[in-house]
Amino acid sequence: MSNELKQLLNYDPLNEAEKATGRSYKSDEFTSNLGMLNMIQNANKKEAILRLSRDSVFCNHLTDYLEIICEEGFEKVLELPFAGRSWNGETPPPETFYIFWHSCGILLAFDTFGTDKVNSGNFYYCIEKTAQNTEFYSAMESYGSTSDGYYEGHHDCREAIRFHIAELRKVGNFLNPWPKQPHLWLLHHMDTVGQGSGYKGIIAERISMLPAHVQEAIKGQAAS
Repeated sequence: MSNELKQLLNYDPLNEAEKATGRSYKSDEFTSNLGMLNMIQNANKKEAILRLSRDSVFCNHLTDYLEIICEEGFEKVLELPFAGRSWNGETPPPETFYIFWHSCGILLAFDTFGTDKVNSGNFYYCIEKTAQNTEFYSAMESYGSTSDGYYEGHHDCREAIRFHIAELRKVGNFLNPWPKQPHLWLLHHMDTVGQGSGYKGIIAERISMLPAHVQEAIKGQAAS
């Protein structure tokens, strides 16, 4: 099931449609429609496998997502209510920005939309490579290498969070504490409204709200 899920997560529906027809989806309506059909079928298969394995799906109800990440070993370290986006002058819905911490060295941050749906977010980590390059890089999503021989990485936290963490554990060792604090995007979707370029101050404030043991773990050993 793990290999099948990996294939489904890496599936490119438009590319497969172009290979089948020999034409570009940008200029051929049939190829474009075939790509859309491929995408729907692939999404249905992915969701079925993820739900069967008690993993997160692309569109998560907040209650289900919180159960999954808590079962995975994450602890809530920040819960910050905020007013969401107002439509047509209506009262803004109550939303929440969350930060969770895993003792292996993973920081997870996400916000809600519509009060009870997971909107978007990432999990952040530093990792030491233990596998061959091909295996290691296929498990990563966004990352950067360092002169000290470890990697700073982050993943979209919505879909298949358990699967992605399990794949990373196969190819590396998570580091706690982090050797260096990477860039952390600890913002909810309303922080980006009318704030100009003042994101660094907001992020620093969010970090200061975390428990002491989490701040100590993520600040970087060089800052000790």
